[in-house]
Amino acid sequence: MNITDFRATPMGRVHDRVRELARANGAVAAAGEIIGLIPQEAYEAEAEWLREIPDFDPEAKVLERRLEHPLPWPEG
Repeated sequence: MNITDFRATPMGRVHDRVRELARANGAVAAAGEIIGLIPQEAYEAEAEWLREIPDFDPEAKVLERRLEHPLPWPEG
């Protein structure tokens, strides 16, 4: 799903709801994934939802940190 306003729909609430829906349907939400970048303000280092994302690297996935250290421009 796309979260377009993390203040209106905090990741913790999304995480809890996904777990509830999975449980109600006899499943377990085992891991998460972030595709793209998240704003620094949405990053919660100690949050349960974040601990369930394997190998989450804030230097690579937090927007402001990425802007501070952009990828090198390909030579060509």
